[in-house]
Amino acid sequence: MLRKTVNVVHKNLFLSIYALRQAKKEKIPKTKVTETSAEVDFQDALNKIVQSISQLVKIDKNTKAKLICKIGFDGSGGHSVYKQRFENTGTERTDEYMFLSAFVPLRLMDLDSGELLWKNDRPGSTLYCRPIKFVFQKESPNLVKQEENEISGKIDNVMECNVPVGDYILQTSFEFHFTMVDGSVCNILSDTYSTATCYICGALPSEMNTEKVSQKAPNKQYYRFGLSTLHLWIRLFECLLHVAYRLSFKRWRAMGKENKDLLAQEKKRIQSEFKLKMGLIVDQPKQGFGSSNDGNTARRFFSDPKLSSEITKIEQALIEKLSLVIRVIASGLEIRVEMFRSLLCETKDLYLKHYSWFYMPCTLHKLLFHGVEIMQYFDVPIGQMTEEALEASHKVFRRTRLHHARKTSRIFNCQDVMNHMLLMSDPFISSKRKCIKKQNHIDPDIAKYLVCYEEPDDVSD
Repeated sequence: MLRKTVNVVHKNLFLSIYALRQAKKEKIPKTKVTETSAEVDFQDALNKIVQSISQLVKIDKNTKAKLICKIGFDGSGGHSVYKQRFENTGTERTDEYMFLSAFVPLRLMDLDSGELLWKNDRPGSTLYCRPIKFVFQKESPNLVKQEENEISGKIDNVMECNVPVGDYILQTSFEFHFTMVDGSVCNILSDTYSTATCYICGALPSEMNTEKVSQKAPNKQYYRFGLSTLHLWIRLFECLLHVAYRLSFKRWRAMGKENKDLLAQEKKRIQSEFKLKMGLIVDQPKQGFGSSNDGNTARRFFSDPKLSSEITKIEQALIEKLSLVIRVIASGLEIRVEMFRSLLCETKDLYLKHYSWFYMPCTLHKLLFHGVEIMQYFDVPIGQMTEEALEASHKVFRRTRLHHARKTSRIFNCQDVMNHMLLMSDPFISSKRKCIKKQNHIDPDIAKYLVCYEEPDDVSD
């Protein structure tokens, strides 16, 4: 009734349900659904996304282009367990754990001129994170290796996509970077069995703070995993926390009852002061999964080095240096390599000067010793390779499954979740959303490390 009344004044303001369903069918690729999983046809998904992006570009000739994407997968737990039986009762199944594979388009480049035809302005947002497959299964080494083999096979079989844009044809090839992965996945795929060992050069914890580590030859094929920007914030924050807990006895391991008591006392004091002075809940386990040390907590810690230093007794200069390093990477802009290399060397020297007794964690070692080489491995700025979009998609999955999917059948539920996530991540639809625009102002602290920054001319009064 409302639609009929309003459409008398504004024709076709509210479309019919039929028209909306037809539009959805054009946007959603072919999907295979079971009661425990949903998977899209990879080639069809790529074709659909090129069709969507073609609505946002203008070309004046037949154009050969390349769509650069990042891809990866991640597992999560703590999902709602529905009171529905599985039809296949021969095996034990649960919907508490979920494993998600996805890709994000980053930029569309003209192969002949090198011109940028389209760019993803929010590479860390779920608005462009396209699901490939999800399955209710707990992350394990076998599942990770199996999924990596499947994705590699799909990428090898990808064909070019030809899409009409006006009177011309947009011929698109694809390039994928396997960077949306966390440290545990990197260790599994590189057959590194200890999380404290560097999967790039094989350095052990006891070698991290010695000259011996610089002599180890890196395995360059593992540069392809990139730098996990989100986990950089968290792991470096946790590194400084663990150093702060041990400042009273300055040992990597708390051996003996006395040292263990000192560690527990200092940890309790630091947690209390963070709660009192910054309102942060630090190093507390969360019920069901994970801990309170998330990306937002780490960013708050590094945003106020002075107060963080007062609470933890860590050198303020080191907190400032690490904050500067991560912010330069997270800017998503092209970095001046040699200047950034000098910054990493200064940060490394400062850490070893004050805390050489605490073995450098693998994540910090990877950043300080291999960071520049990893950056140079990619044509796209390393900050755009962040896995934040995939991590945030787990929250989207929970919300969609609860509020936007049918509960009458497990198959219907999986189908609705996949369709909803595909529609909300469509580039053309996402481009129409009203989003808060980030300020173009670049922080002066990080500006000099970026290629887009120019030194100001000296102006006399």
